[in-house]
Amino acid sequence: MLSSTSEYAIRAATYIAQQGDREPVSAKDIAEAADVPVKYLQQILKTMVKSGILSSSRGVGGGFNLKRPAKKVLLKDIVTLFDDVARQMVCPFGDEEDCGTISSCAIHDHWVTIVNPYKKMLEETTLESLATTCPDPAPSKKKSGKKCARKHSRS
Repeated sequence: MLSSTSEYAIRAATYIAQQGDREPVSAKDIAEAADVPVKYLQQILKTMVKSGILSSSRGVGGGFNLKRPAKKVLLKDIVTLFDDVARQMVCPFGDEEDCGTISSCAIHDHWVTIVNPYKKMLEETTLESLATTCPDPAPSKKKSGKKCARKHSRS
């Protein structure tokens, strides 16, 4: 359900959160650690700065830090910057206002079993929980399989 952009943003933010309150992290370092193309990442980081999730500083030693504590950044805060989450929640054969209330469409009961846990995950998972439970935000290039942050960001 997540776009590549949201996935990259989550991986980048997780890496930044793992660095704690140390000096700012460069876009190059984030891109390498999160396995995201630098040019693409720069646009993602710019959006996250504008939204108030990240702060940035220029010059030698500049880079990116979290603007607020990782425990106060929800996945929803990040994902809604890049994906139309509200649209993802709407039943494809009904509309938000009447599907399931006035009359159920053919897949409504199945749809809510997918959407409700997804919505709950976005609203309850903090960046802190990802940063502390995920040892590496990027998929390993040497091993097969996916690392924690990538696994968490795929739904």
